[in-house]
Amino acid sequence: MGILTNDVSSSFPTPPPNATSMNHQAMASLQQAQVAAGLLSVHVIEKLKNGDTGSLPVSLIERIHILLKKLSELPAFLELVAQYTQHGYNEGKELHCLILSDLYYHLQGELDGRKIDPGPFKELCQYLVKSKFVQMYQHKYNGDLSAHAKDVYLFDSSRF
Repeated sequence: MGILTNDVSSSFPTPPPNATSMNHQAMASLQQAQVAAGLLSVHVIEKLKNGDTGSLPVSLIERIHILLKKLSELPAFLELVAQYTQHGYNEGKELHCLILSDLYYHLQGELDGRKIDPGPFKELCQYLVKSKFVQMYQHKYNGDLSAHAKDVYLFDSSRF
C-alpha cells in the first residue's frame, strides 16, 4: 500500500466520526485507505468510459455511472474542462478521459506522499473521498484480530 505519511491528511477537510478515539497511525491508515478508494473509483470509471465492464455487477456499474455524472458536473471538473480547452484540447470524451487520467495520477501521488495543491484537482479528490464509493462493501469485524484494534473493517473484495 505504500508508506504511511502525514501528507495524506491534506485531502481530508474533516476527520472521521470516531477520530477522537484513533491514534495517529490508525488515522493515517484510514486516510490512505480513503484515498486508495478514490483511486480505485477513478480507475473503474476510466475502464467503464472505455467500454470495459469486465464482470462488474450491474448495480456497481450504475453506481459508477452516477458517480461519474456527479463528478463531471462539479464546478471543479468544469473548471478543468475550461482550462484544458484553453490549452488547445478539444472538448469531448477524450478531454474527460484526460482529466480523469490526471486525477488518477494526482491521487496516486497523494498515496506516495505528495500533496495535491489547492485547486480543482484537490476539490475533486475531496469529493471522491467524501463519496464513500466503496462503503457498500464495508463490513464491521467484531472478532479479535488484535487486542489493541477497535472498529476493524473488512471489505468484501470478491464483490468488486
